[in-house]
Amino acid sequence: MTWAFVSIGLLGLLFLFPYVIYPLVVRLFKTTRLDVPASDTPSPLRLSGQGVLPSVAVLIPAHNEARTLRGKLNNSLNLDYPTDRLKLLVCSDGSTDGTDDITAAFSHRGVTLLRTEVRTGKATAVVRLFDASDGELVLFTDASARLQPDCLKRLVDALDAPGVAIAVARYEVRPGTSEDDVSPNPQAEAAYWGFEARLRQAEAERDMLLGASGAGYLIRRDVVTLPPKDTINDDFVIPFTARLAGHRVAYVHDAVVTETPTESTTTQYRRWVRIAYGNWQMMARHAAAFSLRRPRVALPFLRKLTRTLGPWFLLAGVITLAVAAAVSDAWLWPAVSAAGGAALAATAIFLDGTNPGALRLVQLTRFAALAQIAYFHGSLRFIFGQGKGIWRRADDNEALVLDRPAPIPAHVRAAKRFVDVLGATVALIVFAPAMAVVGLWIKLDSPGNVFYVQERERPGKSGRPRPFRMFKFRSMVMNAEATTGPVWAASSPNAGRVTKVGHFIRKYHLDELPQFINVLLGDMSIVGPRPERPFFTRILEEQVPGYSDRISQLKPGITGWAQVHVASDTTVDSVKEKVMHDLVYLAHCYDLGSYLRMELYVLWRTVFVMLSGKGAALTSSRERRPPSRQ
Repeated sequence: MTWAFVSIGLLGLLFLFPYVIYPLVVRLFKTTRLDVPASDTPSPLRLSGQGVLPSVAVLIPAHNEARTLRGKLNNSLNLDYPTDRLKLLVCSDGSTDGTDDITAAFSHRGVTLLRTEVRTGKATAVVRLFDASDGELVLFTDASARLQPDCLKRLVDALDAPGVAIAVARYEVRPGTSEDDVSPNPQAEAAYWGFEARLRQAEAERDMLLGASGAGYLIRRDVVTLPPKDTINDDFVIPFTARLAGHRVAYVHDAVVTETPTESTTTQYRRWVRIAYGNWQMMARHAAAFSLRRPRVALPFLRKLTRTLGPWFLLAGVITLAVAAAVSDAWLWPAVSAAGGAALAATAIFLDGTNPGALRLVQLTRFAALAQIAYFHGSLRFIFGQGKGIWRRADDNEALVLDRPAPIPAHVRAAKRFVDVLGATVALIVFAPAMAVVGLWIKLDSPGNVFYVQERERPGKSGRPRPFRMFKFRSMVMNAEATTGPVWAASSPNAGRVTKVGHFIRKYHLDELPQFINVLLGDMSIVGPRPERPFFTRILEEQVPGYSDRISQLKPGITGWAQVHVASDTTVDSVKEKVMHDLVYLAHCYDLGSYLRMELYVLWRTVFVMLSGKGAALTSSRERRPPSRQ
């Protein structure tokens, strides 16, 4: 089993490279001195050439930043820097929450508002801000970031060193002062950025720092190369491009910019997905930068590559362990230990929002686990070209969908898809013998195809329905609806249409087993609203309030909260009752813990519904209360 030992060892080293090995390798390089004036020494200000401070344009892209923007503008205007040398510009990127009004209220203090009617993305906003500015220096900063009073002066001083064109502030995560500030992983996030700050300082001392944090970095206007408007990680690409052109990046430890911890797991997860996608985009566009002739650029580039590939290394290690354990008992315990580690990570994620989940060790575990899942998610989006959702652009019909339910958080969608793929794979393996028997029985019972394909609908782009082909075992005679047209599945016209085998497989829901194939294809979920044929969908959308809401954010399901409580549809009134149950299930999908509890409960009840052969009648009214969302 030497191959397994070598493979797992190599994968482990690659996974640890960006966090353990690279920081050690950086310190093997000799430091290169920067003659930056001390903070208490008057700066020569060679940039201005006239002995006065250079003019600075502060660029703030903003989308729905009303909650933080007023504080941001006050913070920027009160910096220890001459106000006549400072110009603030805000680009409101399709904001709808009062961002424009707040910015306009500062116009008498020299703040300029740029407005786009539809959301075009951060990179586009940055380009527009830069084109509208005229400062000798440009300060890129986020609406949520706060600069210490002397931060800008220290960054300006750093640019006086020969060859330096970019000055990066030290980014810190600090708890907010409001009791309303709630973060899932404040200690873990602060610890991570503390690690990054020490590493960036070591990189800068050796001329190996390539990028910056979007919270705050200063750059000479004449060296800025604006990235394409579809760029995701613009805060890295702009300094990186200048670095590739031969300019140096300085890290100014005493210039501090702060933010409060990320307010929710969803926001954190989406940010990581965006970063992973942006990393792949950047590496694809700048692959030529990875040259061994320039190790001070190649090694940091390699670190970004291996960090983005981290979840793939883990996945390859798990597969290698599983194969090794199947071949040799010597690898059984390592495989069990790896499975235990994965279970602990999943438990840490599940404890999000609970008192045990606030423990530092649990936070760190959850933080690391979610980062790997998000990086895997972002990588898949890049591979399959699904980048539009990273920076969502509003379309002409956006106003038509504003009253629909909010999108399900990305980390919950990822968890739901994982449950679907895993569950469908296991189900198809376990039920394969039963499916073979049912198929043979159908063939012997009546002439016709074994499978029956129906057109159903699932959510498409912007919540609009999209048709798909749903697979079932045939339970009716061929061409049963040729004369009657579409009818309710459980209505009286079924008499004489359903075969003998069909009665049995419908009673125990065996006709739905092929739908696990639809789950793997991504058209359905294991748990979700029951899909309906387009003929009935058009009627029900007009007659049943909320019918479209139940399917706007959820894929149709084989089973669901409604299916285990309400029998098959026979009238519009029965559909109304199902819609209420589906909306209850949807409400549980906005929190990971709540979703997992609901999902497990529905699956548990489904087993009893199938075994009883009584459908939803098995569930008493007392049992209809959903699991608590608390």
